[in-house]
Parts: sequence; C-alpha cells; structure tokens
Amino acid sequence: MSTEITNLATEVMVNLLLGVLTLLGALGSMYLQKGIKKLQAETAKVQEETTRKLFYDALARLDDVAGKSVNKIEQTTKKQLLKAVAEGSVGKEVFQSLAYEAYEEIIRTLEPDYLQVVQETMGDFQTYIMNLIEEKLAALKSTGQTSANLSAPAPDLNK
Repeated sequence: MSTEITNLATEVMVNLLLGVLTLLGALGSMYLQKGIKKLQAETAKVQEETTRKLFYDALARLDDVAGKSVNKIEQTTKKQLLKAVAEGSVGKEVFQSLAYEAYEEIIRTLEPDYLQVVQETMGDFQTYIMNLIEEKLAALKSTGQTSANLSAPAPDLNK
C-alpha cells in the first residue's frame, strides 16, 4: 500500500510540476509577445518620427526652392513683362507658362528623397506646388521686394 501511495504522490507531483511548467511557459510566451509588440510599436514610432522629420524638412526645402525659383523668374522676365503689359500684348497664357516654368524648376531642383516623401504624403502634389508658387508671387508683390536684375536677358515670351 505504501508503494501505491508513493506512486500516486509521485504522479500527482509530476502532474503539478508539469502544470506549473506549462503555466510558466504560457506566462513567458505572453510576456515575450508583449515585448515583441512593444518593440514593433517603438520601431514604428521611430520610423514615423524619421518620416515626419523628413517631410517637414522637405516642406521647408520646397518653400525655399519655390521662393528662389519665383524670384529668379521675376528677375529674368520683369522688364520684358512690364513692356508687354504696357503694350497690351501679354495674355494669361504667358503667366501660366511662367508658373509652369517655375514648377518644372522646382521639380528639377528638389532632392529626390524630399520629392518622394512629399508626393507620398500629399494628395495632389502639383496643385500644392502651383499654389505655393502663387503664394510666393503674391508675397513678392505685396512686399515690393524685388531684386530684379533688369539688365539680365529676358526669355522669349513668344514660345
């Protein structure tokens, strides 16, 4: 009878020990999953912060490039445009052409990383840049701030 009790006690102890080990394994697995999720969240946060910084840097660079492009075009075309307006021989398409020229220059000048992140983040990138060009032109007009080099050769507006 004592061997039966010993065998029964041993079996109970083995089952309890297996149960505790199973519980510890489940707890370890749960904490491991939590750790993995936390690490994934932190990684996503870092990537999001990096992308956000790149996006803000890209917008600042885009703003700078747009301002310089508008100023450059204003410098090179002001004299000829003033003459054409005075003669009444300039149409809306000339100004649209200049805006498109500024747009193309901005696209050529902007770094590929900046261009990509802004395009991915914004819905209509071209409209945003065209509006930015209009904004820069309006700011240039309102401040009267022109650094036009009137002796610079003007592009042919009859293209």
